[in-house]
Amino acid sequence: MRRRDLLATFCLAAARARAAEPPFECIDTHTHMHRSAPALVAALKQANWRCLSICDSRDVGDQPSILDEMSRGTKVLHAESQGRIAWATTFDARSFETPGFSQRVIAALQRDFNEEAIAVKIWKTVGMAIRSKSGQFLMPDSPALTPILEAIEKSGRTLITHLADPDAEWLPLQGNESSYYKTHPEWHMYGRPEIPSKAAILEAATAWSRATSAFASSAATSEAMKSISINSQSD
Repeated sequence: MRRRDLLATFCLAAARARAAEPPFECIDTHTHMHRSAPALVAALKQANWRCLSICDSRDVGDQPSILDEMSRGTKVLHAESQGRIAWATTFDARSFETPGFSQRVIAALQRDFNEEAIAVKIWKTVGMAIRSKSGQFLMPDSPALTPILEAIEKSGRTLITHLADPDAEWLPLQGNESSYYKTHPEWHMYGRPEIPSKAAILEAATAWSRATSAFASSAATSEAMKSISINSQSD
């Protein structure tokens, strides 16, 4: 069963189980749903749930980007849910060395903000996969990203990051934590000294976050979701 179908089933069951209880709202701040889903929207409404559907850019190397398709589907779902499913946008950072990169990204993010995106996601390709022409890894505190991060902060949106991974990524495969890296060996960094260490990636993120309030907290994201949902319903 797909996660989307499972969530719909769970929501319906939860709605029935809580039928006699005082209503209260639940929020799932991390989902990935990127296409029309009327049954899911109906189940969320009945169970009194809201969600944040997060777009992220996971393509590496010369892989074609699916970001446009992902964004279109997420916007459709957000509109279909009348704001019950809020959404976070993202950007593909692989062209960070090309002229006008930050301006293009900022303009695209602003268009998404105008379509009610409440946050921006940066994935672990930053720090672990995207490289410059000279071979240097694009790190979270790279000057190429600074104008974009500042624009996100200025816009009042939340920055959500998945940077680095659990320690097991840099260790020999063993135990339950290794299962992901057995099926995704491209993200297993043990024996690959050219990859920045977890400490180096997190320190680069910390260096920027010391000077900004844009990084996500669950409370901030929840408040933003409530705000955008209210605004959507009042239109």
